[in-house]
Amino acid sequence: MRGTARANDIEPGKEFYNAFRILNPVVIDGVLSEWTGVPVLADPKFAVPKYSGTNAQPNYVLFEPYQGGTWSGPDDQTSAVQVAYDSDNVYFGFVVTDDYHENVSGNAWNGDSIQLMIADAARTNIIALYNYSLGGYEDSQGNLVPDPNLVNQVIVDHENLPNGNPSPGGDPACNCPTEAVIKREFLKKKTIYEIKLPAGSLGLAAPLTDGTRFGLGMAINDGDGALVDSVQHAQTGQQGQKGWGGLG
Repeated sequence: MRGTARANDIEPGKEFYNAFRILNPVVIDGVLSEWTGVPVLADPKFAVPKYSGTNAQPNYVLFEPYQGGTWSGPDDQTSAVQVAYDSDNVYFGFVVTDDYHENVSGNAWNGDSIQLMIADAARTNIIALYNYSLGGYEDSQGNLVPDPNLVNQVIVDHENLPNGNPSPGGDPACNCPTEAVIKREFLKKKTIYEIKLPAGSLGLAAPLTDGTRFGLGMAINDGDGALVDSVQHAQTGQQGQKGWGGLG
C-alpha cells in the first residue's frame, strides 16, 4: 500500500503523506520503539480561518486558539505523527509536546485529545470520526491523577457520523473497533498516542496494498488547566478544548 493521507488548508509540502509499510509487528502499548524508520510529519501548519488555504497569502499557524484558549509557543503544544500500515491495519503514532495534561471532562474531545476524521480518497465523503484521550489531570507534583468516573483512563470514542450512522469502528456489523494506548511522560512533557485502525474502520478492505488512499483530518486538542474540588491546577480558565493543532 502506498497509503496517502490528504487534508484541507495544509501548508504546501505537507498535504500528502505516504504511509510506511511496516514489517515489524506493531504492539499497541504506547511505546514507539518498533516505529524506527517510519517518516515523521512534524509540526504541520494549517491556514486560518477555515477554507482560506486557497487565498493568495494564507495565514498558516501551528495552533488555533478556541473559546479563550491561549498558546505560548511550541513547548505549549506541538506534535509529530507517523503513519504505518500492514496488510490488515493502519497505525498512527503521535508524540505530542504539551506543557500540561488534562482531560477531566469524561469524554474524548473536551481537553487534551486527538480527533481523527477519515474520508474517502476523493475527500468528498466522511467515512469515520474517531476520538482518543487520556483521562485525568496533573497535580502540582506532576502526578497524573486519574478520573474516578472512568473505568478505563484511555477513552476510545467511535463517534456517529453527521448523518447519524455509526462510524465503522463502532458498528457491530463491521466488527472492526479501533484500539489505542496513551501514555503521559511528565518529565519530558510528552504524550504518546499509539492507535490501530483496522482496514474496515477506514472503509477499506484488507489486504491493504500499495496505492490505496484515504483522506485524513486530525485535530490535536489542548487544555492547559483543571479546576478540581475548588483547587486550580495550572492555568485558570484553560480547562477543556481550548485550541488545536493538526491537519485540516
